Amino acid sequence: MAGTGAGKYSTTAGNNTSVQSVNWSEGMAPSNVNNAARETIANVRAMYNQIGEGFYEFGDGDGEYTVARSDADTITITSSTDLTSTYYPGRAIKITDSAGNVTEGTITTSAHSSTTNTINVSQTIAGTGTPLKIELGIQGSSSELVVDGDNDTKIQVEEGSDDDTIRFDTGGTERLQVSSAGAFALQSGGGSFIHSNTISNTFTLTSQNMFMVGPVSVTGVITVGSNSTVVVI
Repeated sequence: MAGTGAGKYSTTAGNNTSVQSVNWSEGMAPSNVNNAARETIANVRAMYNQIGEGFYEFGDGDGEYTVARSDADTITITSSTDLTSTYYPGRAIKITDSAGNVTEGTITTSAHSSTTNTINVSQTIAGTGTPLKIELGIQGSSSELVVDGDNDTKIQVEEGSDDDTIRFDTGGTERLQVSSAGAFALQSGGGSFIHSNTISNTFTLTSQNMFMVGPVSVTGVITVGSNSTVVVI
């Protein structure tokens, strides 16, 4: 079974009798009360540290859970509950196996069938050990993703590990990439740059270049300073 610390805790109070190394079992020895309480407090603190790093352990949403490798970049979580609304494409994910190997990436696809949730990730899962902990990026606060409510329009900066590429998606299609070298590339899904045919701004270019597509009317004042160029086509 997978789960660590507070990630093992169930939302059903009666199921939390055997989720720690020192457990809150019925009729427990008085000498164990202090140690069980201290372990619980430590687990809560560790959970806060996880959140501070931008992740939290979700598992199947209720206590210990069963997770397995399906192939090099896919895991399965056993649950009759459909978890696809939580494990959705584009969300950051971190997988830690029993040997301590850690894989960080994003979810690429997620599906549920009967008692199995299948989650494909953007990275090859490190190591060969059994997955021990599955963490998800905090919704709305991840530094790796800006996403709308239905996850089809977003800006990603970490589609793969250390990706160094900014990706812009609209309506479920990737439109634009900005590479680590600063190159802007429209993707096969299509895209265009549209600007007003009237420019009313007043500004000065200094060691800068401006590119405009005509016809264009300039009602403001553009001062072309040193080492600067304006190109109109």
